[in-house]
Amino acid sequence: MRDQLFIDICDRLNEKVPELRWIDKDWNQLDLPEQSYPLQFDCCLISFPEIPWDSLTRGAQDGVVSILVKVAVDMYNDTHIAGGITAPDRALAVAKLQLVNKVHAALHGFEGTYFSKLSRKRSVEEKRNDGLLVFNEYYETRMQDNSGAVNYQRATIAPKVTGNFDSEV
Repeated sequence: MRDQLFIDICDRLNEKVPELRWIDKDWNQLDLPEQSYPLQFDCCLISFPEIPWDSLTRGAQDGVVSILVKVAVDMYNDTHIAGGITAPDRALAVAKLQLVNKVHAALHGFEGTYFSKLSRKRSVEEKRNDGLLVFNEYYETRMQDNSGAVNYQRATIAPKVTGNFDSEV
């Protein structure tokens, strides 16, 4: 079911945040750019760092899914004010910062038939030396997964009948 959750989150972001040029599973593309295919910025990378599961009945499970949504922007614009003069490209820089708000507006409260409303739990800004600004947005949802149910068959046990059933009683 995490594959479907990934698809649903990607589709939601694609619909609600058209400014994103790249939406993908986080395969560590930001950490190993020379070993992965090129990214387009501004981008959003999604991963599921932890899912503790509880077993229900007949192979079904219920889990609390941690979702990490990385919003990465290439920050080559200035936001500064120096000597009373605002940087000429400040509006472009602020728009990139506002992208995180748009991603949050698209995801917080988003729910599906098999997962509860996504709720943001924390935000961490990642410091980098490569000109990228990465916002790590952590969400949580509860999800049911019935994919293991195929290993459980319904019991078709005939009732056990005991006793004497002679017609002469």
